[in-house]
Amino acid sequence: MRGVLRNAIFRDSIPRFLQPISIMKLSAAFALAIVSSLPPLIGAQSGSVYLVQKEQLFLQTSASAPAAFPLYPFEMSLQSAAATNVVGPGGTVAIPSGGSNGNPGIQFDYATQAAMDAAFPNGTYTYSGPPAYSVNLTGNSYPTATPAVLSGGTWSNGVLIIDPAVATTLTFSTFTGYANTGVLGYSAFQTSAQDGSNTGLAQDTVVSKALLSFPVSATPLTSIPVPAGTFTPGVVYQASLNFDTATFVDTTSISGGALVGVYANTLAFYIVGKPTTAGTPISVNALSNVVGVSGSVVTIPVSGTGLSGTGVVANWFFNGGEMNLNGGHYSIQNGVNLVINGAGAADVGRYFAIVVGPGGLAVTNEISLTLTAPTVPQITTQPASVTAIGGTVVFNVTATGGGLAYQWKFNGANVPGNSTTSRLILSNINSASAGNYTCTVSNGAGAVTSTAATLTVPAQSANLNGRLVNESVSSLVPTGTTLTVGFLVGGSGTSPSQTLPVLVRGIGPALAGFGLAGTMPDPAIQVIPLGSQTALYSDDNWGSNSAAVIAAENATGAFALTAGSLDAALTAALNAGGYSVALTPNGAGGIALAEIYDNIPAGTYQVTSPRIVNLSALTILPAGGTLSAGFFLGGSTSRTVLIRAIGPTLAGLGITGLMADPKLTLVTSAGTFVAGNQGWGGDPTLGSIAVQVGGFAFASPTSLDSAVLVTLQPSVGYTAEATSASGGGGEVLIEIYEVP
Repeated sequence: MRGVLRNAIFRDSIPRFLQPISIMKLSAAFALAIVSSLPPLIGAQSGSVYLVQKEQLFLQTSASAPAAFPLYPFEMSLQSAAATNVVGPGGTVAIPSGGSNGNPGIQFDYATQAAMDAAFPNGTYTYSGPPAYSVNLTGNSYPTATPAVLSGGTWSNGVLIIDPAVATTLTFSTFTGYANTGVLGYSAFQTSAQDGSNTGLAQDTVVSKALLSFPVSATPLTSIPVPAGTFTPGVVYQASLNFDTATFVDTTSISGGALVGVYANTLAFYIVGKPTTAGTPISVNALSNVVGVSGSVVTIPVSGTGLSGTGVVANWFFNGGEMNLNGGHYSIQNGVNLVINGAGAADVGRYFAIVVGPGGLAVTNEISLTLTAPTVPQITTQPASVTAIGGTVVFNVTATGGGLAYQWKFNGANVPGNSTTSRLILSNINSASAGNYTCTVSNGAGAVTSTAATLTVPAQSANLNGRLVNESVSSLVPTGTTLTVGFLVGGSGTSPSQTLPVLVRGIGPALAGFGLAGTMPDPAIQVIPLGSQTALYSDDNWGSNSAAVIAAENATGAFALTAGSLDAALTAALNAGGYSVALTPNGAGGIALAEIYDNIPAGTYQVTSPRIVNLSALTILPAGGTLSAGFFLGGSTSRTVLIRAIGPTLAGLGITGLMADPKLTLVTSAGTFVAGNQGWGGDPTLGSIAVQVGGFAFASPTSLDSAVLVTLQPSVGYTAEATSASGGGGEVLIEIYEVP
């Protein structure tokens, strides 16, 4: 939340007194917008300002008086026109170069005023130059009243809720001595949207005496009108109210610049546009100290409730100062977790976060990050050999050691292109692709090479081609709900004149024979073409279609249904296109199984034959529930698949009550772990392949949807499972795509 004065990132060397960029963290675009809105004379002085400032920081989370800012409510700031030393009563401080436009500045944060004053006593601070200039800071002339929001919205769980549809007025407290002789008073208010849109209220600033082109006012800001439509429902806005007194102002000694000594009170608070639906209240569990490996990716995770909702963000602080998360070294995972890419000595220190969203606000405890030296890498999962005909092959390797670098090799030579990650993707497989693939994993401590994974490319034969030949989806289907299973018939090179014979079943009573309790007593099924509301095929009790069903069960290897049971089953011949199987209870709900089998007669499959190229399952899960999608890979060659577990992105499709944080796990039918993911993390490969196979894009790189890309061995059964990482429930979708 605090504006980053360290390296002067958002202040462009204009002190808060002259350019009031608040303690709230602003996007660079918003900061530039503020600079461009200031009088021309201010912009002209941006390279010649010398500042010494002491500041008290506050955070308001209710209608009562604000509290001190969490953990570090006092801040000392030094700023100059160029990198220099500052000699003060407490010693010499070096102001480094850098920051926005190269303007130098440095910031120190403290838990108490006594600690700040001990390190930086009042007195004269001299910039060594050249040329040398001095700034006086005396009297501890902080504004005498605590800044506060008095009215204009409704406080809820630590945030100020304002109805975007209604005009209102924010009113603030004031402070005494604003226009006293010898003291120049200053006050400013501003907001910034946390969703990156930079909408909200524009900055409003007044000063008590003539200074440059700022409007002069006998009183500080006491109110700000908020027109209807200013805020967006569900969006969180950072807001700040600054009260400053300047005991030393010199705008004549420096050509085109100023010397300023400032005491400031700054209030931070959050505004939320009244959501259309109430957000889940936010709470955070205690953070634990983190020990990472130098040079590696280090994650500081946050757990709790309400953390995965739309609009939830985490503002992270390092050694008391807010972090700039836009530079690539730091990033945010799953909306709240802090990720440090290539952690080094400069990252060792103390961290805490303020998490805020439409459901409220929570502050974590502070933890420490320490780093250990990297160890020689060890490969924990070797790449597996693959037999494939055409299409795409993926080799994966996993390793430990920290700070890892990867290099894939083909028959001993570096693979050209994107071959420096733990995943190697080969497209358009042909005979020239056949050979041995290894991966060398290295860091500062050493290197290790994987065992060779052999890619075998046999001569083309239709019966060898690996393909999806069945899907079975099991879930609890409550009374009045539907388990929807989708699939796509087609594939490159297929003939539209051909049809795919299938066996479709909806099973409830037969599951009791496998020891399951709470099964659905009487399921019914419908096969519905994509885009239609009318069933093409349907069945309630399978006995009406028993002869064809029994023949299909024998041909596909499906377990036999008991004669006269209330399970549902049918056979059909389907043209290329998308279909859904809707399984609904006739009466009471319960655990049910929907199945789709490829019923092509043995030995008759051709390259141009239609096949199942996409499988999906959508249902509403109770808290702690699991959606299981089983499938079998037929043929004799491997096939690469993209599997996704989708919850948050469903909101863009108009679905409500969705699962906030689906976790994806892929295992074999024997229970052997194959792959897993929790939060796709904006992986560009996963995003591009999803588009390639016709999937819709994830809502954002930080959405908590999950995905894996993996090449699977043939003649094996697999199960993809979706569960909530936090144990919740909601609507969730599993998708399985053949990757050509």
